[in-house]
Amino acid sequence: MLNSIAVRSHERTGGYRNFDAEQIVIGIRESEKNIAENILGPWRHLHNELLTQVERNFADLPPIFSYGDFQKVAKRFAKQLDLEPYVILTILFQIGIVGRVSGTSNRSSHKEHSVYAYGDFYFTTDDHNVFPTNAQYCLHPIFSRYFGSAREGSQDPRVVYPAVAGGISLNELS
Repeated sequence: MLNSIAVRSHERTGGYRNFDAEQIVIGIRESEKNIAENILGPWRHLHNELLTQVERNFADLPPIFSYGDFQKVAKRFAKQLDLEPYVILTILFQIGIVGRVSGTSNRSSHKEHSVYAYGDFYFTTDDHNVFPTNAQYCLHPIFSRYFGSAREGSQDPRVVYPAVAGGISLNELS
């Protein structure tokens, strides 16, 4: 990301001493798109139709959502693919697109004053096939913008932050 920002900013300002704010935003967005496409590339050979449907339909899913919200969106295309929403969720979890918000299987554990929703993704948890219906789920930040997930109108203002692998929380790192 930094290289992209530096090159773009150099083209705009003629030097490397100051980064142009607009080029920082553009550089990050381009890098996010590149990362997402590099992650999805190998998976397209196995699940191209599913990923095409996700690209078409996930704009209606906020970055943090319930199992019911996911089912509503997935039912639009699940029959076309002959897949149940649970199977779709499992595949998207394996790819790293969807995660579970930490500690949400019990609604009372939701912290109303938290800025972040910590997401457990396939690569940071051992619970690979556990998708409780009363949990909250999230899109990985890389894929949130890629799939056009809208934060506007979302009931949950928190920002998704991928949990650190190995069960270490950010609080333990500081």
